[in-house]
Amino acid sequence: TAQAIDPSLAAAASAALQGLANTEAAGAAKEGNPVAGNFQQGQMLEQTFTMQPGKCYTIVAASVGVTQLDISAALITPIPGMAAQFGQASGKPGMAGSQAVLGSKANCLKLALIPMAVQAKFTITASKGAGLAAAQLYSK
Repeated sequence: TAQAIDPSLAAAASAALQGLANTEAAGAAKEGNPVAGNFQQGQMLEQTFTMQPGKCYTIVAASVGVTQLDISAALITPIPGMAAQFGQASGKPGMAGSQAVLGSKANCLKLALIPMAVQAKFTITASKGAGLAAAQLYSK
């Protein structure tokens, strides 16, 4: 597990995160607090959230130093007939680090057939490289 840090200490990653969110999660509101960590290669950080029916979710992550940052989303509450993991995205390398988006724009994550809220989590993983990374969940 990566060392969780206060998001304000990951200011460089947080600035990239905001710019990415403006294009990939336009019109969505922040859901909960951002999560940030100091990562070594292979380490991950998780954040739990409640998925509400009818809402559309996007997870945005950015890093400084990490060259491959990945995001996955999974259900904590099992639902019969549905796979626990319901989303995965690999980051794209940038000048300073990697950025990743899960549920971008019209491809947002949502509970299509379930009329009740479920517990879920998203995980950010430093697949290559080391450094600071931050992620934020958005919904609309």
